[in-house]
Amino acid sequence: LFFLSGLFVWSSLERKGTRTFMRDRMVRLAIPFVFAAAIVAPLAYYPAYAIRSADPSISGFIGQWFSLSEWPAGPAWFIWVLLVFDCVAAAIFVRSPKFGERLGKLSSDADRHPARFFLLLVVMSALVYTPMVIHFGPGNWIAIGPFHFQTSRILHYAVYFFMGVGVGAYGIERGLLAPEGVLARHWLRWTIAMALAYVPVLAFIVNLPSLSRTMPPVVLGLIGGTLFALSCAASCFGFLALFVRFGNRRTRALDSLSENEYGMYLVHYAFVSWLGYAMLSAPLPAVVKLAFVFTGVLALSWSTSAVLRRIPAVARAV
Repeated sequence: LFFLSGLFVWSSLERKGTRTFMRDRMVRLAIPFVFAAAIVAPLAYYPAYAIRSADPSISGFIGQWFSLSEWPAGPAWFIWVLLVFDCVAAAIFVRSPKFGERLGKLSSDADRHPARFFLLLVVMSALVYTPMVIHFGPGNWIAIGPFHFQTSRILHYAVYFFMGVGVGAYGIERGLLAPEGVLARHWLRWTIAMALAYVPVLAFIVNLPSLSRTMPPVVLGLIGGTLFALSCAASCFGFLALFVRFGNRRTRALDSLSENEYGMYLVHYAFVSWLGYAMLSAPLPAVVKLAFVFTGVLALSWSTSAVLRRIPAVARAV
């Protein structure tokens, strides 16, 4: 997501200028973040409170919520981190308008040799992620009010964002994502590589309790960090290859999904929590519950976004 978000940043800065770009980012990111953190997140967390609390009343939940040392924002953490990255990109643009062009040279031959760019992405993300995960661990988060981020991954996310900025600055149609490029033509190879790269990550996670008894944390961090960086890059390239190859056909349903995807992201967490809560006591197999919740969340978040976007002010932000 950070890679995709960076693709159009530099062209937007060049077209709009810094002031207009930042004003648009505030509308598109800051306002939705406030909505998601202030309204959607409390709605989403209430079912978890109701399950565990002896007083599942709304007033009890509100009192408990405001007694927390932080403000859980749920998936909306991504939005404020992206806004920070956009601010950094805008500051760089002011100081060095040619930075995007220089960054884009890293992917200048990615249409013909995507594997080179893939290795560069793996190396750069591993270099920033591995020391962080060794020091902080893989599960540590920093929270200041509603502003949360996973400590070990913040620089990893920055690498993906700015690599996306470079790809976009060079030109999507003639770079890594060129419709006739090698990445799209060899989509099956990259899809298989995506699946294969995840296998050692899964094996590492499953065996981590036993490995931690025989290996020092530094070695575990080096192994886990490298495998994580490799799997992330493989997944990124695998999905990019699939969508560049097959995502070029327009249909009414897909156009609607594209228009509403951001709104769906903002509201879906509440529907996930409430539908999961509703299915807890249902005498159904887990796979049936999963299918019900997935279908319900897709339908409800899609329709909610479509209805909200009929309001002109909402449509401008979402």
